[in-house]
Amino acid sequence: MHMYSEFEKNALGLLGELYALDKEKSSKLLTRPNHTWKDSTVFDLVNNADLTDFKENDCYQTIVDKIWYGELTTPTSTSPTMWKVRLNRSTVQFVTSQLLELL
Repeated sequence: MHMYSEFEKNALGLLGELYALDKEKSSKLLTRPNHTWKDSTVFDLVNNADLTDFKENDCYQTIVDKIWYGELTTPTSTSPTMWKVRLNRSTVQFVTSQLLELL
């Protein structure tokens, strides 16, 4: 588990640096299909793994905003509406968990 969290921390640090240098290229990095992963994107992997720290990242949130407003679809998404449902469900789960921690 320690190795996983260290990798996630390093990946988030690198993504933060890339986003500060070039927002467009860093967004493309997260949404570009990777043939090794059966044309999934990093964005898809983050959603499927439910990585909360990644979802809080500015680069990830920029992509979410673009999808939400219909400005972007990922190559593996079926429809913008499905993404909205998935993202909305994730947001509700996250907010609920944070509220429960406060109680």
